[in-house]
Amino acid sequence: MPQVRVPDSYFRSKLRDYADWRAAFARELLQNSVDARATRITVTIEENDDSNIVVTVDDDGHGMTYHTLDEVYFTVGETTKHGAGTVGGFGQARLITCFAQHSYRIDTREWVAAGAGTQYDITSADTVTDGCRVTVETIDVEPQPLIDAFERLLRRSHVTAEVTLNGRDVPGTGLPSRARRVLKDDGGKPWAKVYVVKDVGWGLLYVRSSGLTMFTRFLSASDDHVIVELEPSRSRETLVHSRDRLVSPFAEQIDRFVHDLATNRRRALRPAAQPLDVQVAGGGFLISAAPPSETDRDTADEPDVTPLRDTVRGPDQGPDDDDRTRVGTPVRPVDAAAAAALQTYARPMTTTDRRERESDLPVDVFMFADEQTARTRKLSRVWNPSGWDATTGRQRRALLLAWQAAVRAAIDALHRAYPNRGPLSWAIGWTFDAETEAMAVTRGGGTIFALNPVNNEDRIRYRQLRSAATKRQLAARALHEVAHVVTDAHDETYASVLTELFAEFNERDAYRMMEDARASA
Repeated sequence: MPQVRVPDSYFRSKLRDYADWRAAFARELLQNSVDARATRITVTIEENDDSNIVVTVDDDGHGMTYHTLDEVYFTVGETTKHGAGTVGGFGQARLITCFAQHSYRIDTREWVAAGAGTQYDITSADTVTDGCRVTVETIDVEPQPLIDAFERLLRRSHVTAEVTLNGRDVPGTGLPSRARRVLKDDGGKPWAKVYVVKDVGWGLLYVRSSGLTMFTRFLSASDDHVIVELEPSRSRETLVHSRDRLVSPFAEQIDRFVHDLATNRRRALRPAAQPLDVQVAGGGFLISAAPPSETDRDTADEPDVTPLRDTVRGPDQGPDDDDRTRVGTPVRPVDAAAAAALQTYARPMTTTDRRERESDLPVDVFMFADEQTARTRKLSRVWNPSGWDATTGRQRRALLLAWQAAVRAAIDALHRAYPNRGPLSWAIGWTFDAETEAMAVTRGGGTIFALNPVNNEDRIRYRQLRSAATKRQLAARALHEVAHVVTDAHDETYASVLTELFAEFNERDAYRMMEDARASA
């Protein structure tokens, strides 16, 4: 019967599927030994008599049977690694460790498998080999790139086996005694633990399983290494076949985690808990637009026909719909003349959620906390504008409106510094995390700027709202968070943006707006 023939050139081309095939080559060979429960792994990289680079990985693991060699190892896509504690299981390793190289030989137990490309023979060995010894004549012409790949992998890993590389030990990166966080899937099942190795000078994120690094990524604005240790029993579920990235939705969770590390490290490394996330209906989101240019003024009677979108309740949302925010209907086009007269205006809500009483708030208000506790739930009741009366709520409302004025002044500075950014959809709110003074939260097409209304001594800031010092503090918090509209990370770009905002910030007008807001409450 005719069969599909696969030329050796096909397997050589598979090396391009990897960002660094030598790193993957080292990882796959070491992973075989780790999965075989080896306690000793010896790696030798040297040049043979034919001037080819030969890599030998010798371990004392459980080895392979004839069936495993013939029916599994040399069958692409087959695997024996289904048990807990094993990482591989994709049946792809031999493509780059054997088939793509010049030749290979595997000594294991009483068998020897030797070949080149997809052609191989399995014969009885003259002597029994404890464990497994894999010898590969590689396509490399210099030994150093492969030596560097193995050494770099070993330094970024922490395996329980004793490993030597060309006769010397290579120290790895161990794990702290306690995980800082557990990552869970949507069903609440853990799939990784997060550890932090502090003060290494520059930051990398290691994604590892059984102590062996699968891949790394650079961490901006971090002096520590962060290790994401996968649950080995879920490796087939979380890793792609090349094992140099994660599948969705695990990759998306890691992306969010890295983003949180750059913007709020403390929150990112806090153990996962049920967060507090409350929306109070008001006048919707606000739209802030830059002053029109001279050209815009000449065409002020020709409104922009490109609709904006912001995060409000949709027109078809009824009383029985989910009460979460979502992308709503297009906002009416921004008329250049109107934007010139009033740079910030509220878009009235298209519908009213019948489960919340009508509010005269000029904008929707959001309340956040990393964790729902007795303290944060109590604060969310105290600072919920829907429960304020004329007596107890007046001072809290004054702070809310003063914070809105501070944010508006900061956004005005943003538009002056970056006049081509276009309109910004935004709202305000509270955060009750004890160590957070303020925060910016992206929600759909808009940004929510949340202030912590309680300071470290649990004294309410509104008692000092008349003072210039409090106004300066509100302005500084607003500028800090508005800068995050341009960039997330606290890096040189952020410092440059913040400098631009301070240069364009009109302190006198901002203080006047905050005082007017306090007086109007």
